[in-house]
Order: sequence, then C-alpha cells, then structure tokens
Amino acid sequence: TEAEEVRTFLRQCQIRAEAAESGGVDAGVAAAAGDDQQNPDSGSAERLRVCPLSWIPDDMGWCVDVPKAVLRKHPTFKPLHQFLIKHTAQGTITRQEEVSMLPVVALGIAAGHRCLDMCAAPGSKTAQMCAALGAANFAKFGRGLEDHCSEEVKKCRSVLRGRVDYSSDEGLVVANDMDNDRIGMLVHQVGRLRSLFPLALFTYHDARFFPSVRTPDGTELRYDRILCDVMCSSDGTLR
Repeated sequence: TEAEEVRTFLRQCQIRAEAAESGGVDAGVAAAAGDDQQNPDSGSAERLRVCPLSWIPDDMGWCVDVPKAVLRKHPTFKPLHQFLIKHTAQGTITRQEEVSMLPVVALGIAAGHRCLDMCAAPGSKTAQMCAALGAANFAKFGRGLEDHCSEEVKKCRSVLRGRVDYSSDEGLVVANDMDNDRIGMLVHQVGRLRSLFPLALFTYHDARFFPSVRTPDGTELRYDRILCDVMCSSDGTLR
C-alpha cells in the first residue's frame, strides 16, 4: 500500500541520517546549508533527525528535522526532499509541525464520529481529522464496510477501491472558516486526500455564531468532537 511504501522509505532515510551523523557529515551539511560558521552548541543529532513519532501509532507520524537547504542540496537527503514533494502532491502525506498535530491526537476521533473544525483554514488539522476518522472506520468496520454498503455503492466499489463507502455510519468532518482568502487553501489541502475527501463538508461562517445543522429528517446534528484552533494573536509561540 501507499502507506507502507512511505513508511519503508522513511525507515531507509532514518538509517541514512543515523549513518550521516556517525560518519561525520557535518562539514557537508554546513556547506549545503550555506552555514560557514556552525553553532558549536548545536549537535548534528538534533539537526539531522528522521524518526517515527512515538506518540503516533503504527509509524503513521514521522519527524523530519533536517534544514531545508540540506534537504534540497545534500546528496544524502535530496531523495527525501523529492519524495516528500511527490507524496505531498499525491495526498499520501501531510506536512505539519509536531505541535500542530497534538490537538487532533488529543481528540481521540473514533469510528463514525461527527466532527467540527471551527477555524479550519489552511486545512492541515482538517486533513489530519479526516485521516483519523478514515483509519478508525477502517479499523472498526473493515475494508469497504460490506455490511453497510448500499446497492449503489456496491456497483461502484471497484472505483472506490474498497476503502470508503461514504455511508452515514462513516461520520464526517465539517470544516468551517470565515476567511474567504484562505478557504480555497482549505479545500485544496483536504482535496489532496482523494478517497477521504467526501468525508469533509465545507462551510463559511463566523464560528462565534455557527448555525445549527439539521439532517433531512429534521434531527439536529450533534458533534462528537469539536476542534477550535483560533487565529494566532502573533504575540509569540510556545513549542
């Protein structure tokens, strides 16, 4: 699968990074980064880190702590840079800071959950929520949700590749934002996920006055999980 391909490649990069560190690649790294005066207090172990995140199960989250210039120019890491560009465009991976991933992990999204992301743009956390929901659905119901598939879904199962049948049991992620300039980025970010894209519903509202949503039978939609990552005040960051 694509996920296993990504994990396998990143494990190989982890080995290369560890070998580069132990093999004294610092001079080449400094040259690639254009850093003539390296900070003697900054160790290569911190600067050249490719490893799975211990708090993400099944090696589905990785830390790539390598300077951008090194990724682009150094022969040891250039293949990793090209790989990241390719799979980001394909929607196989989403690139985020570790601190940005924590809120969605803390939510503990489960199968069939109805989720609301109140300040969603530019969409990295929304994409993470869709991925978490899709993974939870797959773990609970199995490939294709055969017991829940409608006749219409069964007819196009070959197109869906058996991954998601988009039934009401699959839940959804409502992605809301009020910034018209950023909402396009939100749709594009989630759209990269392809098969998970139909799990998302996009809205354009002031989150302070988010309206009540009702299903076709008149029942009010109640959310199992709500994420509200408000806009940064630009006063500073804590990592």
